[in-house]
Amino acid sequence: MGLSSAVPSLPGMKLRPAPLLALALVAVAGWLVLGPLHETRNDGIDIRWHQGSVVLDGKVRDAETEQILVAGATARLGGEVDQVVDWLVIDAATAPLADSHALAQLIRLGLDGWHLQGRAQESWLAVPDPGDARSAEAQTLAQRAFGRAMPVRLVALR
Repeated sequence: MGLSSAVPSLPGMKLRPAPLLALALVAVAGWLVLGPLHETRNDGIDIRWHQGSVVLDGKVRDAETEQILVAGATARLGGEVDQVVDWLVIDAATAPLADSHALAQLIRLGLDGWHLQGRAQESWLAVPDPGDARSAEAQTLAQRAFGRAMPVRLVALR
């Protein structure tokens, strides 16, 4: 008995193993390529203010922290919750934020184009003008959010 006889067929239509195998390979390849786009891409936190939306990515310790950050992003966007991209992953092994409410305040303060990365050793916030008052306030909020032990640098957007 060959492989083609083991594959069920519909009346008037015979399914062939080669096209099925090709279809399965395409599906697996697509999953391998596109799957990581929706998974967290870092062990810290990454926030981007981009074209009228806020993208939250990375890991947080608990659902409460996630809700606080999503609420901050929603407030920043005037209640437009569908403009908040929440790719946060809840992981109990993730270090807690020192002050999640300060990070939510920073999200509300942020402007289009800003980009924040918080990592285990250091964080940075990319802003158009690191010397202006809004950027200084944002740096203070980031420092409160991540704690005194983690340096937070302001960098100029390019």
